Amino acid sequence: MVSVIVPTFNRAGVLPSTVRDLLRQTWRPCELVVVDDGSTDDTPAVLENLRMEVEAAGMTLKNARQENAGAAAARNRGMLEATGEWFAFQDDDDKWDTTKLEKQMAALAASGADACTCLVNNRGHSATVPRNADMLPSGFCPASLLERQSAFLIIGLVVAAKIARENGEFDTALRNGEDIEWMMRLAHRAKFVSVPEALATYTDTPGSLSNAGSLEKLVEQDEGPRRALILMRERCPELAGWNE
Repeated sequence: MVSVIVPTFNRAGVLPSTVRDLLRQTWRPCELVVVDDGSTDDTPAVLENLRMEVEAAGMTLKNARQENAGAAAARNRGMLEATGEWFAFQDDDDKWDTTKLEKQMAALAASGADACTCLVNNRGHSATVPRNADMLPSGFCPASLLERQSAFLIIGLVVAAKIARENGEFDTALRNGEDIEWMMRLAHRAKFVSVPEALATYTDTPGSLSNAGSLEKLVEQDEGPRRALILMRERCPELAGWNE
């Protein structure tokens, strides 16, 4: 079973679209683990209203609520609540191709890898991350990821639950960039395979962490990845594959 972990905060207006998008996944069995990070809108009621749709689609919905603590804490709670053998991560305003999990699980089964990635369309579909399929991670590749010869986004990732838990929690001190630091730790533990297709799309909606809107916000956005780099240097040198 794949557990899809979705952190959300005050997105009652977009959450139904995101959940219904996930219900169209062709892979079963699957559970949706939605973590409400202290929303002050009607997110709890929206989730309960969606429960029958989720169950009718042959999926399980687990929703957890916590005091607002940020995306890292919400993903940590999601991993704690999840019961699947595999974890996938989705943001509450992004989109997946309907065959994403099916294609990634097939690649994992064929390769024996611990983690699978794919290309991700940017907003507007004008480019992908990474910019071409040759840059997707393959095998055990922490050095190429550190040097940015390879890249992936967390919404394109499916990873064995055992490896994800061994990798530890997302760092709650990072309000952004927490996924970068966690994924770099993961790269020192996991063998990768990738599907060379764009199977996901990230978007910017009002209030999203990737929607800066001002110089001050851009500076704030940059601080997370800067801190993540420092933490990589502190945490990864003793792991196999570190490249100074």
